[in-house]
Amino acid sequence: LPLPFVMAGGCATLIGDPPNIVIGGKLNLGFNDFLVFNGPLIVVILPLAVAIQYWRFRDKFPKEAVKLDVARLKEENKIYDERALAFLGCIFVGIFLSLFTYSLHQHEVAFFFFLGAIGAAVTTSRHDIRHVLGGVEWDTLLFFAGLFVFIEALSELGLIRFIGNHMSDLIKSVPIDHRMNVALIIFLWVSAIGSAFLESLPYTTTISYILLSLNEEDLGIALTPLAWALSVGACVGGIGSIMGSSANLCAIAVSERYSPGNPIKGVHFLQYGFPLLLVCISIATAYHQIVFVVMRPYD
Repeated sequence: LPLPFVMAGGCATLIGDPPNIVIGGKLNLGFNDFLVFNGPLIVVILPLAVAIQYWRFRDKFPKEAVKLDVARLKEENKIYDERALAFLGCIFVGIFLSLFTYSLHQHEVAFFFFLGAIGAAVTTSRHDIRHVLGGVEWDTLLFFAGLFVFIEALSELGLIRFIGNHMSDLIKSVPIDHRMNVALIIFLWVSAIGSAFLESLPYTTTISYILLSLNEEDLGIALTPLAWALSVGACVGGIGSIMGSSANLCAIAVSERYSPGNPIKGVHFLQYGFPLLLVCISIATAYHQIVFVVMRPYD
């Protein structure tokens, strides 16, 4: 039986999930920051989520062990150019090191990935780049471009400022001693539910702009913790429904291809994913209260 799996693991790093890339770029958060603040939470959430899903589907696993044809796998996945593979490995290590040293060079993550893509293209197709360009997800890039143009248009029309002012008024209505508690809960839960039904990437982009607009307001609290609440809510919220993430649509397409008699359906995400979302976000709420209210790393 195909099952919807948890995508919360992508929350742990800057490049693990597209919403994190948006949050890191707009709010100037580095690769190491995601590891420090989101990593410990995912270490707790991910094994728990796996245990819950295993318990729920314990009667649906095959009784006999699945046999793999190792020889066939090796035959279908041969390494034809070991030298090129080694060179690509070096490129990958270089990109990975650039992510860890973001605090030193302060360059956008996309800059190093673009350099890596050029290096990989030169290595694998030195005299013919057409098939490399054909492998680029142009529709995805156009989607991102159109999305940011649309959000910027909303910002120019004043909608982002309008929403930001109302969120600011709501947070300011809470006594200063409890303002951070309430703000974290609002951003975490609204982000999780919103991302589940509105698609996490457009939602995250919009809220990132709202967070930037809140920088101009005197809320009496640090705003960076709200970025982590947005990150966790957007990434974990993607498991709540079929519309939560493009990965959900990919999972359905794969299940329809390889298991046409029993594919994943949209209702399965609501049946199995949404309750898991509530559990994960409840744990994340407690984690954020401990880290950002009790420990106060941004004070």
